[in-house]
Amino acid sequence: MLTETWTICDTENCFNIPAYNFVCRSRESGIGGGVALYVADDISFYVINDLNVEGIPVSVFIELYQFGMIIGSVVFTNLPMLM
Repeated sequence: MLTETWTICDTENCFNIPAYNFVCRSRESGIGGGVALYVADDISFYVINDLNVEGIPVSVFIELYQFGMIIGSVVFTNLPMLM
């Protein structure tokens, strides 16, 4: 799991690692603050988009089918905006 990535939409494909799926969400404005997960090719998963919460700048969640679990990565880049 990676947090505080500095990817942008144009560079997300630059971080692929053989035998892994790269799941990321880049920050839409500003710099830094993106998140990413690497998932091994032999693990079945899907991205859960409805867990992204308004007020949390960047997050990504996936469900791992064979393990029956949800994992995610969240970056809080500006905590005062949550209050």
